[in-house]
Amino acid sequence: MTVRDVLSTCIFRKYANGAGRASRGEFFVYFAFYVLFFTLWSLGIVALVRYFGDINLLDFVLSYVPFIFLPPLLAVSARRFHDSGRTGWLVLLLFVPLLNLFGIALLCVPGTPGPNRFGPVPEHVRLVWS
Repeated sequence: MTVRDVLSTCIFRKYANGAGRASRGEFFVYFAFYVLFFTLWSLGIVALVRYFGDINLLDFVLSYVPFIFLPPLLAVSARRFHDSGRTGWLVLLLFVPLLNLFGIALLCVPGTPGPNRFGPVPEHVRLVWS
């Protein structure tokens, strides 16, 4: 699975589907994409506001665009929890202050070797674009 495959899977094929398993590579590639997109989009909005002054409606609408990519982030997080044999409901830990640190640590734990109750072992990610 390449970087392009990860983004295609997370955004189009499994947009809000938390069923199955996701490797650490799949999770971290999509997480890096989300953080990079969110950061660049926010900087673009700041630049627009500074250049054009106060554009209330436009910057209000544009500020919600990055949340289009939030359901895939939650879904890949649930699949990541499944990879280590845990329930996907642990995604809710990510919204609780201080407990979110525990949730983030669980996302970094290696998956169970071999198939588990959530499915077969996920493909490993190769960090190439093609």
